[in-house]
Amino acid sequence: MKKISLLLLAMVAVSLSASAQYWMLPSINAGQNPGNLNNYLEEPSTAAAPWTTLLSTSATPAWSTTQTIPFTFTFNGNVETSYKVSSTGVLTFDVATALAAPSATNAALPDANIPDKSICVWGINASGANDKVITTVLGTAPNRQLWISYNSCTNVASATSFCYWSIVLEETTNKIHIVDQRTSSGSGAITIAISAGLQFTSSNAMAIPGSPALNSTTSATAGGNDTPSDNSYYTYTPGVQPADDVALMDVTPHDGAPTSFVVAPGNVPLSFKVKNLGSSTITGLTLTYNDGSGPVNDVKSGLSIISGATQTLTVATPVAVATAIHKSIACSVTLTNDADLTNNTFATGVTGAAFQPVHHVVFEEATGTWCGWCVRGMVYMDSMRKVHPDAVRIAVHNNDPMTVSVYDNGIGNFISGYPSVVIDRKETDDPSNMFGQYTKHNPDFGFADIAITNTLTGSSLSSKVDCHFAVDLTGSYRLAMVITEDDVHGTTTAWDQHNYYSSQTNNLPLSGYGHNFQQEPDPVPAANIMYDDVAVAIDNSFTGRSGTITSPITAGSNQSYTFTYSIPATSTATKMYAKALLIDQNSGIIMNAAEKIVSVENAVAPISSNTISADVYPNPATTELNVAIALTATQEVKVEVVNLVGQTLSIASQTIKNGVMKLDIASLPAGNYFVKITTANETITKKVTKQ
Repeated sequence: MKKISLLLLAMVAVSLSASAQYWMLPSINAGQNPGNLNNYLEEPSTAAAPWTTLLSTSATPAWSTTQTIPFTFTFNGNVETSYKVSSTGVLTFDVATALAAPSATNAALPDANIPDKSICVWGINASGANDKVITTVLGTAPNRQLWISYNSCTNVASATSFCYWSIVLEETTNKIHIVDQRTSSGSGAITIAISAGLQFTSSNAMAIPGSPALNSTTSATAGGNDTPSDNSYYTYTPGVQPADDVALMDVTPHDGAPTSFVVAPGNVPLSFKVKNLGSSTITGLTLTYNDGSGPVNDVKSGLSIISGATQTLTVATPVAVATAIHKSIACSVTLTNDADLTNNTFATGVTGAAFQPVHHVVFEEATGTWCGWCVRGMVYMDSMRKVHPDAVRIAVHNNDPMTVSVYDNGIGNFISGYPSVVIDRKETDDPSNMFGQYTKHNPDFGFADIAITNTLTGSSLSSKVDCHFAVDLTGSYRLAMVITEDDVHGTTTAWDQHNYYSSQTNNLPLSGYGHNFQQEPDPVPAANIMYDDVAVAIDNSFTGRSGTITSPITAGSNQSYTFTYSIPATSTATKMYAKALLIDQNSGIIMNAAEKIVSVENAVAPISSNTISADVYPNPATTELNVAIALTATQEVKVEVVNLVGQTLSIASQTIKNGVMKLDIASLPAGNYFVKITTANETITKKVTKQ
């Protein structure tokens, strides 16, 4: 994404503040949505709660039915009670207008085809199969937001691209936010031309600079990520811009973010992201936080934050966490003569943990034999298995002989195309980005250590899942059990793997997974392909089985649940894995996971931890690590200390069956590391903390 200079931001703020109606400030590359209330994934909508559909796919421009604004809202000095939207990116309060819904071919504002009293992201075309206009109300009175979102829509300038834009009405402040959420393309350059802004009459409008060609090529305001992390927005505020106004936009870490957890006793630093909403440059302000033991102030001077600019400032005194408890943190910023005190606060929290759980990243790959691009997913999943065997991989098949409907339907809510990979159900990406996503999410806090004990009696599998929790938790949590199998294959053409990398089609290089797909045909015949990590079963529900975890949860406590599964005669136990997922029912994310091979009997090369038993202590450590090894047979063992980006920092090897290997870590900086314990057939990984 391109950067917009602070000077330009200042010029935009000054030029638009001359209007008597509104003044506007852009929040380019804000990395969040306005007010931080909307954190829903930017994926094709199923109109699941709390969202409802205003308009579905419309081949020709259309108006929605008239909708009621759920709170008192003033537009340009007049109270408005209702609105309607067009499928082409226009919201109007003139619900009685005689004008037809405007064409998706946009023009400069003002324009006679746009009704009076309108808010525009004109140029969007909700005519594709997944396109919708959806709405919801977020927040609590008197600070609610009404979101009207153009979801997965196309544009006449680039029918192969799709975009997500929203119009947001804010209660009490009467602010209007126009949010650029996501723009992406299946291929080629992205060109989304939008006319964005407010139109009061056919001769009076306030357009966002760049309109009618505001798009993700020239302004680069939103990327293809399906979270708010790359979002931008434009805020229209009624009246005249004040001289002095600061807003506390964000505080990191967020409550529940990986860096908000610390093994107690420990310290958590806080960083405040402040934005200058006034016309004068901010030269000094005060940061304050209170963790319940009284305010901590940090006076910052010598600043130079111009109008419209943001700056991130770290509080000099970190939050001290003495025990394994959660602390709610009230944060605020103070500026002399601040015109608006309603935007000066932010709430977060930090948590003390009894220990640092080993976190395993979960990759759920959406794939199918019919999908010619999905061989890319097969290659990267196989590479992940080899490089990071601690990651939990699950191939979720769609519309082919390996489909498990309940799993396929669940993953379908997270993706917009095939192949895709869902990471811990926190975000979605292309499989080619799996290694970057592993680096990003491997340090995430794991909440609990999870262990699986499999007992196989005939074809009856019993999988006992033990969870050792590191922190106190309230809320609703469940375990899901997934059974995967390697080397799955069939004989009919439905098992053929379509291959768009083939020299017979697109002739693109792609090697891995034991194949050179460029040299293979399209499709690869069923006789020549086997499928790994295939989800052959998921217990009960995509979101887990009710009653598997009881709440509240105390740090240091243990909970267990035993799942059962009957292995079909067509499956091979030594190629099957039980994979347990700990799922937060409020957010839907996978908090942690574990996997265990179903049976190692007669297995050629087991890759789970069935034949290695190892413990690493002390943890946390300061100068030396002890790695206690117990093997089923004497063999060479390699032990490595690896940092979070995969670099080996210390290594030792020894031929051993039972004993303790030692590693010197005195020279390593404080932080989190992994200990990789490797034999000829398998690798296990333990997370450790150096103090």
